[in-house]
Amino acid sequence: MRKQSMMAVKISSLLIFAVLVGCDAANNAEEALNQELDKLAQVGNIAGDSALAISDQVKREGKEFELTTAQEAGAAEGLGIDHAVGNIELIAVPGNEIKVKTTVWFNETFFKNDNIRTQVTEQAATSFTLNDGTLELRTHPREDSSKSLWDWSQKQFGDSGFMIDYVIEVPEDLHHIRIKNDVGKIRLNELKGAFELQLGAGEIWLGKTEITGNSKIVSEAGSVKLDLEQIDKDSTLTATTSAGSITATFAPSMKYTLDTQTELGQITGASRGQSDVNGGGAKISLTTSVGSIKVNPQTAHDS
Repeated sequence: MRKQSMMAVKISSLLIFAVLVGCDAANNAEEALNQELDKLAQVGNIAGDSALAISDQVKREGKEFELTTAQEAGAAEGLGIDHAVGNIELIAVPGNEIKVKTTVWFNETFFKNDNIRTQVTEQAATSFTLNDGTLELRTHPREDSSKSLWDWSQKQFGDSGFMIDYVIEVPEDLHHIRIKNDVGKIRLNELKGAFELQLGAGEIWLGKTEITGNSKIVSEAGSVKLDLEQIDKDSTLTATTSAGSITATFAPSMKYTLDTQTELGQITGASRGQSDVNGGGAKISLTTSVGSIKVNPQTAHDS
């Protein structure tokens, strides 16, 4: 908080200096300001990248095992995941079957005891629980599907130094996706629906996505990357980072009303505040506390 306040003072000083000394100095001050903002915008990205780098190191140096599970989605309309550490990737597929590949990665710095690792491996299972129309995914000890494998391991052995990755094939009819991940990546590929995504540190990426309901994306530390194909006129999308950048690419045919706001950071490719694209439509809000916002250029635009 103190660093943010000091940066605000520095920015204010630069602006006052520019007004007092004239045009050329103003240009120099603006350039200096942009450089400071660029540095500041990287803070959240660096934090997210650092978390991902640690997980990559665990994968390089540690040991892993895999589980697979599959079941019919049935009448379920959504998927819910509450996760601690690891990457989560969703891929849209036809049909009604949902498939999950679970990979558990052990950090040998913590899990040096082969006996404990063997017990965790033997106990691990991944399954779904249907709750109010939502399939809730969890990796858990075999005897208790209500408890996460992390909680069980911590209680049994005083250690839970492992990560869990998911690659999930999601039926197209599952239109409501809710994911909370403390550390890692959230990646959605060619999905269509309403999304509630919450990340502590890492990266959120949506590729060729269609928004068909009110959607919310929140990242505490790390980048958010959006590649949207469409958004329904009655839908909304809000993407927010506390520390980290937002990069957005929208299909040229999309009709939406864009609102961009940042406390400390640059906005490029779009006006600060509200603007209508292709006549306006569904509301899309991109907001950062500390971090840049970049909207890739489109072929059709009117403000």
